[in-house]
Amino acid sequence: RTVVASWWDVEDAAGRRFMELFYEGLREGLDRDVAARQARGAMADEGFGRRDRLAFAVVGAVSGPLDGTLEVRGGKGGSWAPYVAVGVVLLIALRRRFRS
Repeated sequence: RTVVASWWDVEDAAGRRFMELFYEGLREGLDRDVAARQARGAMADEGFGRRDRLAFAVVGAVSGPLDGTLEVRGGKGGSWAPYVAVGVVLLIALRRRFRS
């Protein structure tokens, strides 16, 4: 119901950090648009440039209940947010490859 994508290429560290902060907000129960806004703010506080932190858009359902897929997986302290970040990076790479 919701897609988070970047409007343009961003540094890997910025993509990873945005996703970590975004999913942290979701796990805390924030709506998707609020989680994205807070992630951008936290990135600003951490010194990320405007280009990197403003690249991300939340499209589709931005509020409402989630289906429970944000449970922490793996061992103690495990998180699947890095895997999502890798997915975003792969989508960016595919977009680059098929641009012509």
